[in-house]
Amino acid sequence: MQFRTLTWLMVLALFAGSVSRAQAPAAAAPAAGAAMAQTGLVLVARVSGTVTLTEGNQITKAQLKQDDQIPQKAKVTTTKGASIVLVFSSGASVQLAEDSELVLEEFLQDPFAATIKVAEIEDEPSKSKTTLSLNRGELVGNVKKLKKDATFTVNTPVGAAGIRGTTFRIVFRPAANGQAFFTLTTATGLVAFTPGTGGGPAAPAAPTVTGTGTASGLQVNQGQEIAFDVTVTTNAATGQTVVVALPVVPVAVATAAVSNMQAASAVAVEIAVAVQNAVFSAPPPPAPATPTGGGTPGTGSGDSTTPGSGTTTGTTTGSTTGTTTGTTTGTTTGTTTSTTPTTTTVTTPNTTTTITVTPPTPAPAPAQPPRITTNPNPSPN
Repeated sequence: MQFRTLTWLMVLALFAGSVSRAQAPAAAAPAAGAAMAQTGLVLVARVSGTVTLTEGNQITKAQLKQDDQIPQKAKVTTTKGASIVLVFSSGASVQLAEDSELVLEEFLQDPFAATIKVAEIEDEPSKSKTTLSLNRGELVGNVKKLKKDATFTVNTPVGAAGIRGTTFRIVFRPAANGQAFFTLTTATGLVAFTPGTGGGPAAPAAPTVTGTGTASGLQVNQGQEIAFDVTVTTNAATGQTVVVALPVVPVAVATAAVSNMQAASAVAVEIAVAVQNAVFSAPPPPAPATPTGGGTPGTGSGDSTTPGSGTTTGTTTGSTTGTTTGTTTGTTTGTTTSTTPTTTTVTTPNTTTTITVTPPTPAPAPAQPPRITTNPNPSPN
């Protein structure tokens, strides 16, 4: 009894009370009924042993490694002694145990506003829709508190489990004798389980879980589980395990076995360690649309040697005060009258002649008229 109590306390401390709520606000949710805008991101947080990734009918990665991305519709398969932890951009995380097979059927998520650290959030950052199919094996997971109308569903050959803000463990192990053992344990929170009808690889209908925590189908509350055996066969064409018939007696919810709670608690601790440093950045905004429209580009001509034309009208008002000092040198061209004689010598083959020209004496210049000076400040008589 003491061990069970300690186990409960450890699980609750890890996933309910010890992590602080993220401070970054989430993006506004789209209007009711609007389709989610984009595919969410699922990454490998830790891998041990041989784990393969299959897309379609082809193995695309023979060995998954940390930080690998898991695409939609891909199948993750673990071999004997192997395990893998996957972390979702919604903050959810799961560990797939050895000899197990899980398909990521769908993971859609509304955009969110800020970078999130998985270890520090209690609520998902934006509304999401997650659908997984556990074809066989063991799956332990922790799902953050979902927003209204968000879903996290794990389909199995015997039914579907609707998870909401829950630490859970699901085991479906077919045996060689045509029997398979199924158990669903809720360590924290609430799981709604809807049994299938048999005859197929997975239950097509998912349980309904509302934002207030009520659920249709069987409600598996914290510390409870459902467990039963079913008859199975193998589809020769696909190799898929098919449930032949479910129990006739309605499945009953009971107190979880101590061993199952111990197993869920131990794996929950491993998951918490594996995603301790998991960080998701807000997705980039969509690229702006390319504008479209019609029109004819304008044309023109011109060159650098042709001046433009225009008219400038304006008024400039101001004054300049100063002193200018300088010397002016120039040349004056005109007619000069000279009285100095000039001598010219003319030489021919037989004679040399000197000619002296004496200009006439110019007439005397006329007398200048008298100048009149007016004294602006005459002396008194």
